[in-house]
Amino acid sequence: MDKYLSKKNNCLILDSNQESWPKNSSLYYMGYWCLEKIESSFKNRDKFEVVNSAGKESLAINNQMNEIFQVYNILILDLSNYLNKFHKKNYSKKFWEIVIGPWLKIFLGIVSERYHGLNDAFSKFDINQIILADYEHEDFFVENVGDLEEKASKNLNGFNNILYTKIFEILNFNCQNIKIKGKKEKEKNLKKKISLKKKFINSLSIFNLFSKKVNYFIYSSGLKFKEDLILKFYLKQFPFIFLEPTYSKKKIDINVRKKIDFKKNKIQQTNFEKIARSLISSLLPTDCLENFQTLEQKLESLKWPKNPKVIFTSVGYHNDEIFKLYTANHAEKGSTYIVGQHGANYFTNKNTVIEPGFDQSDKFFSWGNIKKDKCESLFNIKNISLRKSNTRGNKVFFFMPKMSNIRKRPWDDYGQMIKENISIEKILFNLRKEIKNSCILKLHFNDYDSGQLENKILKEIIFHRQIYSIDRTSKNKEIFKKSKLIVNSGDGTSFLETITANIPTVAFLSNFNWMTEEAKQDYEKLIEAKIIFLNEEKMSNHINNIFQDIGNWWQNEKIEKIKNEFKKKYTLSPPNNSLKILSKKILEN
Repeated sequence: MDKYLSKKNNCLILDSNQESWPKNSSLYYMGYWCLEKIESSFKNRDKFEVVNSAGKESLAINNQMNEIFQVYNILILDLSNYLNKFHKKNYSKKFWEIVIGPWLKIFLGIVSERYHGLNDAFSKFDINQIILADYEHEDFFVENVGDLEEKASKNLNGFNNILYTKIFEILNFNCQNIKIKGKKEKEKNLKKKISLKKKFINSLSIFNLFSKKVNYFIYSSGLKFKEDLILKFYLKQFPFIFLEPTYSKKKIDINVRKKIDFKKNKIQQTNFEKIARSLISSLLPTDCLENFQTLEQKLESLKWPKNPKVIFTSVGYHNDEIFKLYTANHAEKGSTYIVGQHGANYFTNKNTVIEPGFDQSDKFFSWGNIKKDKCESLFNIKNISLRKSNTRGNKVFFFMPKMSNIRKRPWDDYGQMIKENISIEKILFNLRKEIKNSCILKLHFNDYDSGQLENKILKEIIFHRQIYSIDRTSKNKEIFKKSKLIVNSGDGTSFLETITANIPTVAFLSNFNWMTEEAKQDYEKLIEAKIIFLNEEKMSNHINNIFQDIGNWWQNEKIEKIKNEFKKKYTLSPPNNSLKILSKKILEN
């Protein structure tokens, strides 16, 4: 201990709990989330030493994703064997990958981000002190993939502090550590207000008593309610309403967990694999271990189709535990499992090197013409209800980044969110005055109780030089009618929706480091067309230059060709009879 006290302490901070921070040390913050409770910290961010302030280069990302891919493929086999043995089953790898594949992907991504963040802090900075967690094993568990994402994003019960602590102990860094016991948060019993429309939809599920003989099980289709009903009529079956079931949860059984051992003493094992294996005994979801029998019993009680010929979903494959178990069971019996694309980045982001929904489906309905096995070209289902219109409004809508506590990906998505908001503010500020006056900021609904964080971002980043109008409630159909131009913070779903609808649009990306090599070539053409920008000043200048006559740019023959090539590959416009076409594709199976 004396050797640490003889020199100046440089302390690594992992969370926003200022009560635990040492008073006489130089502080290094793992990420921007540590600054959340400091007044004006986002405005004065340059005054703080933030470890994760810089993004990763493309080569480092490739190495990281290759590592995750390799460990995923090893562990899914080990987990399948273990769970079969534990539950006395003989299910296939595909069965277990449908059930736990989404959790394993998210688990490995989160662990990878925390591991590399910690490693970078000690390799790039002179850290000799760290605040860690003094925890109970009962506090460190997850129920399922959704619970993992929430705990990692909100740091519930010091989840991330415990995770960093376990990684620190496995890697055995040479550093003074101070362990602090975190405060346990009381479980909130929040009753969400249910609208009359939602109550009506829920009441329709009473007819499911007669759904046992349904051949085409359409579940969480990603379509609007009316579109979903029409699709079922085209399939010549009653439009049953299947809702996500609720079920009782269980906490971990410490005695069961003590017997789990995924550690392997092999020479070529990487530190990342070693860490992931050591954490499985704690973070293997209770829904696939202690609570698995409860899920099976719940499934038996449901009035769902008994022998579906086809199961189709666009959303349910990720964190709907009962649906995943149902699908896995029927996939074993020969049902055709079809997954539809529900958002952007499926074939453009390196993080989709593992995509359990795509990987375990028998067929995948993509929005564009993607040349991959099992892919069938469809269209952008988000735009089915849009009517083509040549009339344009006079507003500039900015589809803003999320302003929520999100830390559930292999990269620092919280830091990315802060930097995206910084970039959008720069773009806004450099617009001409008359354009600024027509700007409206379209905000997302808050994830993970992030209202305070949103207020802080608006006050300290977006509004710190000028106040702009905001809109949280308008639907895209209304926005498209009012828009002269739409500015997207990234190439997410809203970008694909706008370009599919042929609404004049631009998008800002900080770099292409997380983009696949094939997609980069397509996006370079969008840069040439001045639709995608990697520089804030260039984007502002472009908007200033085209604003008086946007059509001269957007309808230019060369730009039209680039747009159409991009849309053909990634986001086709839905035809007039789109739901009939979708039904035919389902009926072909």
